[in-house]
Amino acid sequence: MGLGKLVSDFGLGAALIQRPDLGERDIRFAFTVQLLIGCGLGLVGVAGAPVIAAYFKDPGAIPVIRVMSLLFVVQAIGQVGTSLLTRGLRFKAIQLAGISTYLLGYLGVGFVLALAGAGVWSLVAAQMVQTISFAIVVMWLAGTRVGLCLQAESTGLFRFGGKVIGANLASWALLNVDSLFVGRALGVTQLGLYNRAMTLVSTPTSTIVASAQPVLFSGCSRLNKDYDRVLPVYLGVTGGIAIVVLPVFLVIAAIPDTVVSAVYGDAWLEAATILTPLALAMPVFALLSVIGPVLMAVDRVELEVRAQWVALLISVPILGLTAHHSLTALGWGVLMSYLVRFVLLAMAIRKATGLTWARWMNAIAPAAALAGIVGTSVYAADRACAISDPHSRLGIDMLVAAVTYALALRALGPTVGRTPVGTLLQARALMPSPLRRWLRISHLA
Repeated sequence: MGLGKLVSDFGLGAALIQRPDLGERDIRFAFTVQLLIGCGLGLVGVAGAPVIAAYFKDPGAIPVIRVMSLLFVVQAIGQVGTSLLTRGLRFKAIQLAGISTYLLGYLGVGFVLALAGAGVWSLVAAQMVQTISFAIVVMWLAGTRVGLCLQAESTGLFRFGGKVIGANLASWALLNVDSLFVGRALGVTQLGLYNRAMTLVSTPTSTIVASAQPVLFSGCSRLNKDYDRVLPVYLGVTGGIAIVVLPVFLVIAAIPDTVVSAVYGDAWLEAATILTPLALAMPVFALLSVIGPVLMAVDRVELEVRAQWVALLISVPILGLTAHHSLTALGWGVLMSYLVRFVLLAMAIRKATGLTWARWMNAIAPAAALAGIVGTSVYAADRACAISDPHSRLGIDMLVAAVTYALALRALGPTVGRTPVGTLLQARALMPSPLRRWLRISHLA
């Protein structure tokens, strides 16, 4: 489903956001192409359901896949609306639409059907309702009439969109090939363990990344390749994300048994063996994920395409070999894959903008120091704790993490204020006065 969504968009959503001038016919052209591709993918999903189910050795998935294939058409209808709202920096409207329709689909429909014993079809109905209602809401909020048109007003939409989809397809493959290998090589039980561990760490990361990417893309697109203004914004966002994700995931990596026992229960303790490498991989993923939007904004998508596909070619054998060895080995293979991907994308943004490694390291140095202090403190507290109840143990660890984080952030406050994230927050008046006073950087404003 994720692959189909990328294909049906065909990169035209990004093209609508990035173009300085946008005509009404461009919007209708993008809508027409996305709708046609969505219909085609729906037919492919219906016809190819037996093949997909056979790969995972689960014939019971055939009717589910066929019904879910209808979502390709629905998703295509809502993509133009989402792109136009993103272009207009109306992120609050998008978030409200996403949250309200998610609650409607999953709480209002899916949860009720699950209680009634509908099984997997409760999830199918939940996603169908959520996707349909989201498409209706964003198109209404965008307030733009859509119609069929096979001739764009501007040139270059297909060229730009083609490069975007090339990068996105490689990115999708990198994010999903691990599950394909586990399901095939180790079976559905090991796949379930792997997906629970991955979901635990990837869900908060994806939420942060999904919030930062469109803002960064839209904002940098408006700067019109002015690298003296683009780079401070990119480095500020990078530093801000690092301050959040590095300490959190280093803590999770330090106490995997406690986290798994408290969240999932002792029956899932086997998943703790892969939680450490996956938790360490998440900050790398978050930091590499904000490079692509900048390359798109300055119209250097070809550099991202090259980096993503080279990373895929390197990662596939790594993930394939480690998946056939063990689940734990795959976890470290995922971390290695993300590191390869990050290095290649970092080289791409350096080539596009002239960014130096020293300048990038300066942006994340306080976050790295903060993560080291917090992670070490929590690891020591967890080892010293004599409480066996995992919930109480995790509660103590979280308290230690929060107190250590607050004190360490205060100690590093003046340093943070001089980094790109501090400069960006102060320049945009986004740092509340109490926080500025706590960090002791009021004199730097």
